[in-house]
Amino acid sequence: MTTMGRHRIPWRRPVIVGLLVLATAGCGAGGDTRAATTSHDAIAARIQAALRQRPDVVTAEVNYQNTLDASAQATAAISVKPGTDLDRTVDAALRLIWQSKLFPLRSINLYVTYDHGDQPGTTRSIDTVRQQAELDRAYGPRPIG
Repeated sequence: MTTMGRHRIPWRRPVIVGLLVLATAGCGAGGDTRAATTSHDAIAARIQAALRQRPDVVTAEVNYQNTLDASAQATAAISVKPGTDLDRTVDAALRLIWQSKLFPLRSINLYVTYDHGDQPGTTRSIDTVRQQAELDRAYGPRPIG
């Protein structure tokens, strides 16, 4: 009985130690995710502030998500003054997001509407993987994340 007990103890220790190492390793990932989220939030806030500085922009809301539902996706909802050239606003928002350090970045969704009136707005969805060459030509290569 004593020899059996001795064989079990050495076998159990490595298993228990291994499980503790795995459990502890998982704890560190949460901190890294929070740091990345904070960094992404700060970058999105800078893009948002830059858009709000434009004289034609009334409001701007920029978000970044990298979840199962929204994988590496930047979204900008922008309200502009009546008569504003929507294409110029889209171009400015796209340039700011593309040249940012949001990483990874697989898609960009832009929603630009007029603040007052019944004029239609515009929506653009960009697949950055498929359209990378076009985006590089228009706005330059993306900075390294």
